[in-house]
Formats: sequence, C-alpha cells, structure tokens
Amino acid sequence: MAGPTALATCLGIMTWTFARVADAAPGARATCKLDRWREHGGLLLWEAFVTGTAKLKTHPDDAGAALNAFVSRWPDLRSDILPEPALNLAVAAAMSAGLSVETR
Repeated sequence: MAGPTALATCLGIMTWTFARVADAAPGARATCKLDRWREHGGLLLWEAFVTGTAKLKTHPDDAGAALNAFVSRWPDLRSDILPEPALNLAVAAAMSAGLSVETR
C-alpha cells in the first residue's frame, strides 16, 4: 500500500508547494521539457523513480539519491526509462496550482 499512500500524499504536497511558488512569483513559468528549460529558464519539473539497488532506507534518502543522479548526469541528462505516453502528475499539480506550464 505504500505506492498509493505516497501518491495521495505527494499530490497534495506538490499542489500546495506549486501554489506557494505561483503566489511568490506571479507569471512564473514551468516546463518538463529540458530543451525548453535550457532556452527559457524557469522551473524544470522532473520526476525520479528510485528502485532496485538504488533504493535507500527512507524517502528523503531516495530524494537525495535522485538529486545526486540528476547532478551527476548534468549536462547530458538522459532517462533510464524509455519514452512512453504517460500522465505527468507534477505537471498536473503545477497547472492546478496556477503555474503556466509549457509542455510542448
């Protein structure tokens, strides 16, 4: 049951956090597209899925591992997961909170 519980908790936290960003920076723009972010700046929305041998003891440890992987791959970021149609819940939460999100 950890997956659905984490999902429900994180959706609320993401929306609350993005609402604070939107309030603090009216007109702030976000994207989940790396090329667009490199060109225009703003807030880059990215997700990490920590599993297998990379999985650590706590969620904060997993978040740290995800960030370390992001930084270690910079600037040639690549995903370990093949592209496929998906719903990006971080983007949905950001848009729900009032942020303008460039998705294409």
